[in-house]
Amino acid sequence: MSIMIHDELSALASDNNAMIKNIIADIQKEESGICEIIGKSGSGKTYIFRNLHKELENSNINIRVFVPHIFKYNQLFGIIRLIADIDEKEFHQLLLTAKEKNITAKYDLFYFISEYLNDKNLIKPITIMLYEGYLLDDYTNDFIQYITQYITQEPIKFVIFSRTPKF
Repeated sequence: MSIMIHDELSALASDNNAMIKNIIADIQKEESGICEIIGKSGSGKTYIFRNLHKELENSNINIRVFVPHIFKYNQLFGIIRLIADIDEKEFHQLLLTAKEKNITAKYDLFYFISEYLNDKNLIKPITIMLYEGYLLDDYTNDFIQYITQYITQEPIKFVIFSRTPKF
């Protein structure tokens, strides 16, 4: 679901929280998914982000915030760390195992990581609010899209605030 900011400005100006309520209704569904909030700089994404974050905290929904680093190329572990109970050492060992098994294709690696996390029951239901999503690298974007389609047992949701559509 993509929401264009300029279509919602009148609702924000009148303090109508219909958009936030719609996003929360999507988050409360028992399925994984991605919701994008798209708008140019200065369009009100930060305002929506703050209000949504406050509402989600009050709703007792398990949320985490992720802000991509502008100078960091691959942010895959940052996302995996939020959706699964795995530390950096175990993750690096997992990557070494994948290399030993000659898993070199991107989606094969995503499958290998997902299966490992699933088999070890490390995945937890979570909603990740991702601010400035346009800063994410393409590899991490592909993983986000993959994991939301692959994981069906534990809902993983992303609410992505970005200047441009990614998904």
